[in-house]
Amino acid sequence: MYLYLIWGILALFSITEVTRLKISNQPKFYDWIYGIILAVSFLLSMLRWENGTDWDPYYEYFNMVAIDPDYGYMEPGFTWLCHIDSQFMNYTWHLGVMALLCILPIAKRVREFSPFPVFSLLIWFTVSFAHMFPVRQTIAISLFVFSWKYIQERRLLPFLCLLALAATFHVTVLIALPIYFLWNRRIPAKLYILVIGVVFVISMVSSQVFADLLHSVGGPLFEEKLEEYLENSEETFGSAYSPMQALIRGCVNRSIYFFLPLLLLNKKRESGTTMNAIFNMYFYSFVIFLMVTPLSVALGRLTVYTDMAQLLLLPYVFTLRMNRANALLLVTVMLLYFFIRFKGVVFNYEDLYIPYNCVLFN
Repeated sequence: MYLYLIWGILALFSITEVTRLKISNQPKFYDWIYGIILAVSFLLSMLRWENGTDWDPYYEYFNMVAIDPDYGYMEPGFTWLCHIDSQFMNYTWHLGVMALLCILPIAKRVREFSPFPVFSLLIWFTVSFAHMFPVRQTIAISLFVFSWKYIQERRLLPFLCLLALAATFHVTVLIALPIYFLWNRRIPAKLYILVIGVVFVISMVSSQVFADLLHSVGGPLFEEKLEEYLENSEETFGSAYSPMQALIRGCVNRSIYFFLPLLLLNKKRESGTTMNAIFNMYFYSFVIFLMVTPLSVALGRLTVYTDMAQLLLLPYVFTLRMNRANALLLVTVMLLYFFIRFKGVVFNYEDLYIPYNCVLFN
């Protein structure tokens, strides 16, 4: 229930934000809403107990590396974060540190990049609960999103440093490295569509082509994990969806996030550097998704870094000149879709999210 309540509040204020409804004498009203919802998400993330994916193994890992970090088998950044935190705080405070690392950097960049931050926060909450249930990969995602500013400013060294730091939490973040070089590229819309279409056909006909490609590109760094996923290609790793279901659902969702804004914003994209960069990022994400998802549902997680572009694509649509009635109609249709999508995200691991268990009552 609590997840749907937060979603409903965000939906309500997203409507007023994108229809440009002003609150008299409150010029920072939406900034306050943005901050309050993020604060609530942070507290729920910190105070949860036995909620979220991988709760048991993460709790056990925290206690294990508290004794000796050499016992750790996860990436060194996460191992040492757990070890250092365990020397000074209990697990609840450690969850608070993780929540800060996963939420604050993304919240800052969304506030800087999005034309409608509350609406972007709604999308973030719809697709991943705004990282309320973090794992080590969400720390890597957060650091990658924080690096967007350095990509935009063409500062390669800070970008590489952040990506290297993120890789100490989840090595798969390295798949986002090409974004630095793709950021300012001018890619025609027809080429977007052609590449996505060709990759989709290949993924349906012979996904082994992409398996061979991943082996050759990933090298020994990804070899062991890749083999594990490919040997268990029908394993859903806790997901409620099979690889084919995930592929079909993902194609539908990504088409809405990508092709609708592309149709409406293509001309504007060509004159807007940041907007164009976000389109390029999501195009890259779309292609990677089509390549890896037929191989394994778990491999679809490789796209989570560049998927963060979707927090901005639909909000950009409302930068177009339209009257309030048209904006209201469009956002209402989007909200209906978001609600269906949100129910699917909750259903995927429903028993791990609902009901909410608080440490204060354990």
